[in-house]
Amino acid sequence: LKDRLTDPGGHSELKLLLPDEIKNGVGADFVSAEVCVAYPYCRAYDVISLKCNGELLEPKPKVNPNLAPQPPNPGDETPITICFTVTRAFLDKAKRQDKKLHFSYTVTDQIGNGPDTDAPWSPVQSVDEDLDGTRLPMPILLERKEDYPGDDASIIDLEKLAGNPLLLVVITKDNRFAVGDEIVATYTTTGQTDPVVVRGKVEEDPFIGKLPCFLEVPNDKVFAGSKVTAVYEVHRPNVGLVGNSSTANATVTDAPPIDLRPEITSVTDSQNKEIPNNGGTVDPQVKLSGTATPLQRVEVFEGNTSKGKWPVNAASEWTYETTLSGIGTRTFTAKADYGTGQISADRTFTLSNALTPAIDSVKDSGGVEIPDNGYTSDTTIKLSGTATPRLEVEIYDGAVAIGTAQVNGNTGRWELEVPGLSLTTHSFKAKALYGTGAESEIRTLTVVAATAPTLTSVRGSPSGIEIAQNGTTVETAVTLYGAAAKGQKVEIFDGAISREIADVNGSGTWSRLVTGLAVASHSFKAKALYGTGAESEIRTLTVVAATAPTLTSVRGSPSGIEIAQNGATVETAVTLYGAAAKGQKVEIFDGSISRGIVDVNGSGTWTRLVTGLAVASHSFTAKALYGNAPVSNARTFTVAPPFTRPTIVRVARADNGVTIPSGSNHPRGVSVIFYGDCYPHPTKKRQIIVQGSNVGYFVGYPSINQSSYDTRTHSGWPTDAQFSTYQVRDNESGLTGNTWTINWI
Repeated sequence: LKDRLTDPGGHSELKLLLPDEIKNGVGADFVSAEVCVAYPYCRAYDVISLKCNGELLEPKPKVNPNLAPQPPNPGDETPITICFTVTRAFLDKAKRQDKKLHFSYTVTDQIGNGPDTDAPWSPVQSVDEDLDGTRLPMPILLERKEDYPGDDASIIDLEKLAGNPLLLVVITKDNRFAVGDEIVATYTTTGQTDPVVVRGKVEEDPFIGKLPCFLEVPNDKVFAGSKVTAVYEVHRPNVGLVGNSSTANATVTDAPPIDLRPEITSVTDSQNKEIPNNGGTVDPQVKLSGTATPLQRVEVFEGNTSKGKWPVNAASEWTYETTLSGIGTRTFTAKADYGTGQISADRTFTLSNALTPAIDSVKDSGGVEIPDNGYTSDTTIKLSGTATPRLEVEIYDGAVAIGTAQVNGNTGRWELEVPGLSLTTHSFKAKALYGTGAESEIRTLTVVAATAPTLTSVRGSPSGIEIAQNGTTVETAVTLYGAAAKGQKVEIFDGAISREIADVNGSGTWSRLVTGLAVASHSFKAKALYGTGAESEIRTLTVVAATAPTLTSVRGSPSGIEIAQNGATVETAVTLYGAAAKGQKVEIFDGSISRGIVDVNGSGTWTRLVTGLAVASHSFTAKALYGNAPVSNARTFTVAPPFTRPTIVRVARADNGVTIPSGSNHPRGVSVIFYGDCYPHPTKKRQIIVQGSNVGYFVGYPSINQSSYDTRTHSGWPTDAQFSTYQVRDNESGLTGNTWTINWI
């Protein structure tokens, strides 16, 4: 700690604050007093060495960690005041023959580092010492003999003096006075460099005893408005100095004092910072300043306890400095030591421990709490927290001071409204405007634009399937997704009914599950719970009953012919028809093979063309892609090979089986049988007709899957001998085959 001044006399930064009980001299009634020191860069565990006449106070006071920052924090240049008790025993040990006490101190840290080695000790302060009560009584200053007793010896009234000498009276009743002793009195006055020395002798009256010694100070040495001191020594012939007195102090006035009521106009701490009435401080060193009648005295009281009488200067000003001992509220008054003894108004303040400020709440203008590292769209917020009651904290946004807040004396709480915040991140702290200027922890928030919320997606739950605008679902729960101002809240509405409140995350998105939806139409929107309460666009959907799908019709394609249950078709494409829950999807299966997914329309019906069917048996079902995935009834049919044309392979006589070649003659009346090939229908018996060009036809009835026929049935005969041409036809498919001619004779 460097001494800033090069003047001799001690370290300029080490302040020794002696209390009045010591500063005004210590007498026989002294018991103990609280002494304070103040110095910059004070840290916890510093050791203070107080020296008086070469004696050190033991144990040496150490700085409490509650009063100063702990190492390795180096502290700062703002002095911190540390107080400790000085006892009668210590001063008794320090007594010297010159009846003076010379005080100074130094300080070292935990590892022995001290102040500037060129000036390690504070400036010395010297006070009178009369612990043994050995000093003679102080002289009495009187304007007139007749005013004693009862006169205020601290006031010399020029009007009462009326041009006469000032009397300096020594009462000689003390046994240490002897008749014939010489009294040498020294009178000093402000504004004069040379003291006035007056002399007298102790005399005796045979009836009364030793008489008071009246010494006179010339009237021209008594100046209006001056302050005077008077002290004397007693010398005995052939012995020398016997003793000396305590010092008398007085103020000279030239007119009767005006009976002004004293006022306490200011109370300041050691940094000269004003402590308001009913305010507070953490600094035990205070100075009271005030006004009263010039050149008079006021008596200062702390509560009911007198703190001494203090002079008023010619400008009507007086001061009183003290070091407070103990935390608490105290009330000071100043009582006129003149006139009618008027008393000033109370001046109250509280000495408190220096609490570190805290920010424990940040709310928007609507009173909604904003968490640390949270978001708001409000550009006006209110900060609140705790600190030392009756003092002030300064609020910072980053490195910029934005205002001060008064700490409530009863609750210890403070608050500050902060308007006009920009759209960015803000870091707030509260700094104590007292003590070492401790700071709170940082409280951070981000102001974001009050963007209108959006509702971007609606998905069924638990499926997660997107539900289109004006779409449908069988799920009675949906999850809504959207965007809004970061860190804010949105309220979800289904029509006019509030469903939920959703938090917007730090990325500006939100989601919310809404359950228990009725089978009905629903219109969802998100309303901002910030700014002006903007609303999103509306997303509409309908919850429908989760009815099981049905498969009501199977038709060949492109013929459109209905294929009966367990029927057959030669078409390799079919169109399926059915019903299901409106707006949903069903998956078509041919056995276990998926044939595609089809949408159910708003009327609850669906269709699906299935192509590329193999010649085989097929069993179609529709499986719901919703709810518990129910499956429709099965529709079964067979795809047969394509129809082929029938043929006539041989014609034979019915009586002997002899073949009748085409174009040959054959007698009438002899029946014939046609033989041939035909389409082997997989599910039906049918007719194969051989139609003659003249009257008559022959019919064959091939069985299921039979690929040949013969005609056992015939109708009609030609009536005349002639050629007849016969053509075969499959009555099921309508296909015709080759021809065969017979010449009937």
